[in-house]
Amino acid sequence: MTRRVTVRLDDEMLVALDELARSTRTSRSDLIRRAISALLGAAEEAGLDRRDEEGYRRIPEERELMEALDRLSGESAADA
Repeated sequence: MTRRVTVRLDDEMLVALDELARSTRTSRSDLIRRAISALLGAAEEAGLDRRDEEGYRRIPEERELMEALDRLSGESAADA
């Protein structure tokens, strides 16, 4: 289900949006939906990154284990 929402844009942004819509042969709505989707994806990824960083702070990697894994994978920590 889709819903209609109202978004206020300044004149400069609206002109830029219309130019992009025209050049890509798509609608304002489609461009706005894609922009929101990209923003939500980036926010979700940033949240996952923060969660991983927090986990590593709580349970730090064991240096010896990481070096052994690096050797097994043929990649050194300096290469990463």
